[in-house]
Amino acid sequence: MVDERELLQRSSEFTGRITASVTHELSNVLGTIEQVIGLIDDLALTEPVQAAGLSEKLVSVVGRIENQTQRGTELVRRLNKFAHLSDAAVTDGDLTALLENITTLSQRFAGLKKVHLTATGLDQPLAITTDWLATAQLVFR
Repeated sequence: MVDERELLQRSSEFTGRITASVTHELSNVLGTIEQVIGLIDDLALTEPVQAAGLSEKLVSVVGRIENQTQRGTELVRRLNKFAHLSDAAVTDGDLTALLENITTLSQRFAGLKKVHLTATGLDQPLAITTDWLATAQLVFR
């Protein structure tokens, strides 16, 4: 028979593994988009595109797509770190990095309540041994 704590651990491991796998795939998608952005940017500088008066418009669109792609890449990177919190029940790590990551990942929730979250004073690592997923949940709450 499986007790409740073991069931929660299995559920966390499952969720973490699926999320880590999906964030890896999303990184590949964003990488492809970044490559296409580079191609469009190069094309914007060609003589036919400039002669057609489309160069400025393409460069503007490329800039907007590039900003969103960078934002997405950063969110996916942070979500991947979050997904790996369930890799081990208790392990050594950096509390400063966790606080920064949870703060960034929680900004949308805060924004919906008209609150802006920032992590300040996190200049140096703070090494601790903990259950990182439980600590992340505590920080989030």
